[in-house]
Amino acid sequence: MLNSRRRWRRYFRFSMAGLAATALAAGLSLAVTPASPASAGAAQPSDGTPATVEQQVWDELAAEGATDFWIHLREQADLGGAESIADWDQRGQFVYDRLTQTAETS
Repeated sequence: MLNSRRRWRRYFRFSMAGLAATALAAGLSLAVTPASPASAGAAQPSDGTPATVEQQVWDELAAEGATDFWIHLREQADLGGAESIADWDQRGQFVYDRLTQTAETS
């Protein structure tokens, strides 16, 4: 039981890293390269409400051409049902698919 918990935690960490990478790639694909936020307009999430980009991000982009940032997703992946999947590989694929789908639609 302890070994399966360790594997689950390890897989969860890898899944979260994959989700973060997917979200980052999605954010970078927006081609945020304007000189100023005023000329860019606000990014629009799928629900129509404006995304919030902190001024520090715009400042670093203008000064350096690149920056590090976090993307906070508005939705949380529904992982219910994962615990009922006995096969470890199938469970991992289920979690990965749900996390990726949530990242793509948030």
